[in-house]
Amino acid sequence: MPAIYLIRHGQASFASDNYDQLSCLGKQQTTILGRYWQHLPNVNKAYRGDLWRHKQSAEHFFKGYDAEKNPNTPINTVVKQGFNEFDHLDVLAQYNEQWQSQQNLQQFITQHSSESLQAGNKVFQQEFAQAIRRWVVGKHDDEYKQTWQQFKQAGISALHELIAENSDDDVKNIIVFTSGGPISVIVGHILGLDEQRIFAVNQQLTNSSVTKLLFNEKRLSVDYINNYSHLELQNDNLVTHR
Repeated sequence: MPAIYLIRHGQASFASDNYDQLSCLGKQQTTILGRYWQHLPNVNKAYRGDLWRHKQSAEHFFKGYDAEKNPNTPINTVVKQGFNEFDHLDVLAQYNEQWQSQQNLQQFITQHSSESLQAGNKVFQQEFAQAIRRWVVGKHDDEYKQTWQQFKQAGISALHELIAENSDDDVKNIIVFTSGGPISVIVGHILGLDEQRIFAVNQQLTNSSVTKLLFNEKRLSVDYINNYSHLELQNDNLVTHR
C-alpha cells in the first residue's frame, strides 16, 4: 500500500524572539533523519506546511538524504497550509494577555525556575495545558484567530487532498513536513480519538519523529506513531519534545 510519512519538524527556537526557525539542534535532527532515510524506501513526493520551520526541516532533510546520490529526490515540496501548526501565541494570549510574545513566555519560565529550568518548563506546560483546554472547549471561539474545530478540519482536509492528488499516480512513498498539532489531529481522526487523547498523542511527539500512514481507495490506517529511532541510534541527547 502507498505510505504517507508525517514528519514533525526539528526543534524550533523556543527561547528566541522568533520561534518559527530551527535551532542548531533542530537542523541536526532533520539532517540525521535524511541520512537515515537512505536505508528506507525512496521518497516519491514531498509536502510541507508553509511555516519557516517546515521549510527548513525539508531543506536539512534533503541535505542528509543527499540529492546527488538520489537524483529523483523531490527538492521542491508542495505547500499545503492545512499542515501548519496552530498559533500557540494566540491560544496563550487569550488565556493570559501577558503572553503575547516569546520574550514574556521565557520570562515566565525563568521566574519559575528557582530549582531548575526543567521545573520552570513544567509550570509552563501546566499553564499551556489550561490554555489549550480553554481553546478546545469552544466557549470562546469568537476570541481566537482560528477555532479548534477549524484547525482540526484544516489538517484533515489537507490529508484527504493529498490522497486525492496521488490516487491515480504511481506514488508509493510521500513525506510531509509538518507539526505536532496536525499529526495528532490526523492520527485522532483515523483512530477516532477524543480531544484529550489527541493532545496526549501531541505531547509525546518528538522533534523530527515519523508517523506512518497507509492508504488506498478503500482504507486509511496508522502503521506507526512517533518513530525517532534515527535519533536514538546517534545519541539520546538528540531527543527533544519542544
